[in-house]
Parts: sequence; C-alpha cells; structure tokens
Amino acid sequence: FGSSAHFHMTLRWLCLVVCATSGQTELSHHSFESPLNYQNTLGDWTFLGASVALRQDVLLTPNVRDRAGVAWHNYPILSDNFEVEYDIRVKGPERSTQRQGFAFWYVSQNFSESVSESMFKAKAGIIPTLAKEHGVNLYGFKGQFNGHVVVLSNVVPELKEPAPRAYFVSNDGSRNVAANSYNMGKEKFVDVPFRNAGVVTLRVRYQPSSIKAEIKIKDQAHWTTVYDGPASVKPGGFLGFSADSGPIDDVEGEADRVSLLKLTTRHFGSGSGESVPEYHPQAQGKAAGDFIHQHSLHAEHNEESHAIQELTHMVFKLVSETEPLRNQLKQAVETLGTRISKLEEHFEAVKSEISNRSGHQLDAEFNAMKRELNSLSRYATTEHTARQRKMESLEQDLSQVKTKGTGVEHDTIKDQLKLFKDRNEKLQERLKTSSSRNFWLAVLAIGFLVAAGGGVIQKFRALEKKHVL
Repeated sequence: FGSSAHFHMTLRWLCLVVCATSGQTELSHHSFESPLNYQNTLGDWTFLGASVALRQDVLLTPNVRDRAGVAWHNYPILSDNFEVEYDIRVKGPERSTQRQGFAFWYVSQNFSESVSESMFKAKAGIIPTLAKEHGVNLYGFKGQFNGHVVVLSNVVPELKEPAPRAYFVSNDGSRNVAANSYNMGKEKFVDVPFRNAGVVTLRVRYQPSSIKAEIKIKDQAHWTTVYDGPASVKPGGFLGFSADSGPIDDVEGEADRVSLLKLTTRHFGSGSGESVPEYHPQAQGKAAGDFIHQHSLHAEHNEESHAIQELTHMVFKLVSETEPLRNQLKQAVETLGTRISKLEEHFEAVKSEISNRSGHQLDAEFNAMKRELNSLSRYATTEHTARQRKMESLEQDLSQVKTKGTGVEHDTIKDQLKLFKDRNEKLQERLKTSSSRNFWLAVLAIGFLVAAGGGVIQKFRALEKKHVL
C-alpha cells in the first residue's frame, strides 16, 4: 500500500464498507485510533485540565494526585441507536485506596455550556474546589446531569477500602450523584479488577428504550455485563470522557495513570448519525497530499507551530505532574521549620527551669568553663612548642659536637668529660667508704645502747631484791 498510514486508511474504508452492508455505519468523527493527530478527528474534541492528546493515546489524568481531566466531543450524535466501544488502560500502585475514578458520558448537556476552561486550571486542592464551587463532583463532570454514564471507581463509596467497580448511572437532572457518596453506592455496579490489568475494553449499546453496558479485560474470553435494562436514549447527546485522581490529602503515594487508547462509534439505522464540518481551525488545512500546504512559503512556520504545540503539551504535562510534589515539598519544609522553632522554645524553657531549680546560671558557668578550657589548651600547646624547640636545639648542639672530629676544642671537651668522669668515680668511692663507716658506727652505737640497757635492767632487778623499790 505504500505506507502504514495508507494501509490503515484502506483498512478503515474496508471496515466501513462491511459495516454499511451489515446495517452499521462507523461514525468516523466520533472515533479515533493511534497514532493520533488532527487528521483522525482529534480536532473534533476539547481537552481540558490534565488531559492531553499524545501520539499513542489520550492521557486523561497522570499518576499525580489532585488532578482532573476531560476529553469532550464538540458535536452531538444524531442517533438514538448506536454503539460505543473504547479501550482504556489504568496503571498505578499495586494496592491503592485513593478515591479516584473514570467516567464515560452520553448526556444532553453541551460541555462548553456546562463548564469552562478556567475551572480546570491546575492548582492545589482542585478536586474539592471543583466540587464545592462548580458542582463538578463526579470524576470530572457534574453529578447533576441529564443522560447516562459508566463509571470505573477505585474504592467503596464513603469508605477507604480498595474495591475496583464498574457503575452504570442514569439521571434526568433531578439527582446529584457525587463520587464516593451514598447515592453512588446505591447504583448498579459489578466488581471488576480493571486496575493494572492491561487494556480494558468497554462497550455500550444505546437503543431508544434500553442500554446494555459491558466490560472485558484483555485476554478474557467473556464480557461482564455492567447493566442491561430499560433506559431512555434520545438523539442529540454528547460523548465525553472525564477522570480525576482524587484529593491530594487522601493517601500517600502515586495516583493511577488513566489513558484512552481507542474509540469506535457505530451507528445503526438510517441517516448519517453525525453532522461534523470537515474543516476545523485546529487542523490548519493539513490534509494528506495537500500540495499547496506542503509547498507554501509558510510550510516551515507550520512545522515550527506544530513543534511548539507538542512542546507546550509536554511542558503542561510536566507542570501538572510536578506541581503537587513542589507543594508537598514546600509544606514539608514549612512544617520542619515550625517544629524546629518549637524545639528551640522547649530547650529555652528547660534551660530556664534548670537554672531556677539549681540557683546557678548554668549557661554562664558553662561558657566560663569553656573559656578556661580553651585557655588551658592554648597554654599547653605553647609550652609543648617551647619544649620541643629546646629539645631540637639540644639535638643540634650534640650533633655539632659529634661531627667536629679532632681539634683543640674537641680535645678540651674530651679532657673535661674525662675529668668529670674521674671526679664522679672518686665521689662514688667516698660515698661507699663513708656509708661503710657510718654503718659500722651505727652497729657499735646500737651495741652500746643494748649493753647499757642490759646493765640498767640488772641494776633495777638487784634493787627490787633488796626491797628498795
């Protein structure tokens, strides 16, 4: 076929022919598949909030908490007998109690008349703000709607228990069905483990007096029925997808990344089923094979505009994903500063209490002690340095004496050392002689004292015998 794009186009036309022969007509402007661009009807959609059309899918919400996104068709479906089949992927942590969800809508309200772009501007606390100030309380759209919606929710309403479920809700505008509310819990639902299950396909068959909604997880052979019963379907409604990743203060961790991969809308019955202009300002005339567009003087500017647009989408995605992290970091720093201030106050209170109870200014005494220790340290260092210098000087003198060899000065020092040695030896001999003489004198003195003592004792005994005493 020449290229993969031509192959896909030819395959789509063959599908249209087969559908036409079987009584079905694919609504091309209400359908798309990857790779996504404005040639396959992305120009018919409005993307707000965190939603952005990428090349391989439509990102409804990134894996960041406190984000809401919407992808809404600008033109109505002119049929009450049609079928919508789409593929989504929900990827996130293995277990999550984040109050997040996704919704597919067919309602009579025109999106541009119900909400505005300013509502979905990224800011902290956008989920409760949308619900409180604008009534956008059902996963990116208003819970008081007129039509039908299929909802994929992550937790049991009013509880923080992980329970992935698929709901079907019909409303005529008289009720306000909020996400995770008691009213939400009373709606029709089935338990479906759609998170981290790969590609999940949903199929909704609309007929004038009934609706059948089914869901199937990839590689499963059977479809699970979400709802199959009576419903009032009128032509002129709008298709839309919405999602939100739950409040920022809900739980810790990442939210789910919700992406829309493929959408196919089939019309049963007579008529075209849709009325969408073939030319849109967003497309800028970029039709395949447009010779004037490809060879115009502004072709390079068009390419630059396209590159700037893709860069804008990337920057917006980056800002959307990092802003909650920056807010959390800012809050953590402020909390840490507050705790440190409180800790300093507690330390001051403890110091004051100790000073009052002890009767001493421990702080001042400690500072004085610290100054005294610093002074002693400096004195010890100075003394050690001075002694080291003296020892080095002595070593230098001895080295000089040793290295001089022979000479008059050397002989003089040698004679002095010899004389000092002789005098030392004589002194030692005198000490030995005097110590020996002193020893014997001491022995004689002790002997004399013993003899004298013995004589005195004998004399006292003799007197006792004579009864003198």
